[in-house]
Amino acid sequence: GSLWEPLRSSIVLSNWGGVTGLAGVPTERCFDARRDIAVPGVLKAHIPAKSPLIPYLRAAPSAAAAAAAATGSAAAGEGGPWGGRRTLLFFHGALCWKIYDKVDGMAAMARKCRRMEGFLNNYAFGVRYEVYRLHKDEPGFNLRATDLRPPPPNANLDDLTRGATFCLCPSGTGWGMRAFHAVALGCIPVIIQDDGSGSYPSVLQAFEGPLLDWASLAVRLTFADIPRLPSLLRALAADHEALAAKRRALVAALPRLLWREALATEERRALDAMPDAFDSVMEVLAGRRNATR
Repeated sequence: GSLWEPLRSSIVLSNWGGVTGLAGVPTERCFDARRDIAVPGVLKAHIPAKSPLIPYLRAAPSAAAAAAAATGSAAAGEGGPWGGRRTLLFFHGALCWKIYDKVDGMAAMARKCRRMEGFLNNYAFGVRYEVYRLHKDEPGFNLRATDLRPPPPNANLDDLTRGATFCLCPSGTGWGMRAFHAVALGCIPVIIQDDGSGSYPSVLQAFEGPLLDWASLAVRLTFADIPRLPSLLRALAADHEALAAKRRALVAALPRLLWREALATEERRALDAMPDAFDSVMEVLAGRRNATR
């Protein structure tokens, strides 16, 4: 039977905070910001285990205190959580659907990206291809396209993420894990998740609105901003006060983006006194219930 009727009257917990489907048109029962809740995906336990931020959460009585400590003078320098970040912007992934269809050169990639693929005609809203096309040779950018031949050399993606100041977090065939992966490893997400038409809002991120302000912890841009991406990121990286503010917000938000029960023992203990993703879901639901009384 159809799920349309049950979904029409339900609160949906969804990893996809977009009001359209993957083709960029509202033909499906997609996210309704008035009642649904965007929730984070579940990171594999080895990623939070590598987080340079977990020690600050473990040692602090609250996420806010951890954020202050992680961005204080004692955390500065190469040995701190922000040290060794030589890459300005990092991205690893396919540029266009189908992700396993490898091509030679940018002319072939342009043809691939123009192909009609049904409900995936608007894969990643075209953001991945456009960023790569314009900025693949930009100094400080490490953009690794996995559907171009030859493929990028083998590397540890956690280490590359930890070595970057900013990480590009576009959508793909829907929601993705990049933003959570980036936050856990201290890389500021660069979120560009709109189709450039101006017809629909950008995709909402986990708990955006009720609990988290993603504009404070990430760089929220639109498709129209892509040509200026290098200058925008360099200006932010050079503004030490603004960069520290984003990092404080990132550390404070991290516990709400992790599912405590999916963590290894040490990381789970670090979140003992802080609300995790499950607690955050319950908090939003309680707020919705109280608002309807």
